[in-house]
Amino acid sequence: MVHGSNVSIGCLAMAAEAVEDAADTGLDNISVILSPVDSRSKELPEAIEVLPDWIPELYEIIEAELTQLI
Repeated sequence: MVHGSNVSIGCLAMAAEAVEDAADTGLDNISVILSPVDSRSKELPEAIEVLPDWIPELYEIIEAELTQLI
């Protein structure tokens, strides 16, 4: 769930203004990228052995999506 306010318990919290902007734009016209860091300014954390094998591929997808925003 995405909602306004500055707290979150299991939700993606963002400022009310950002939620309103997204609603005004329309869900068909936006993309949401959830990433542990913004890899445009900081490297993504290295996959640790205890993480699933698909993490490196996921990081590649995230980086490719973020690269389009530059």
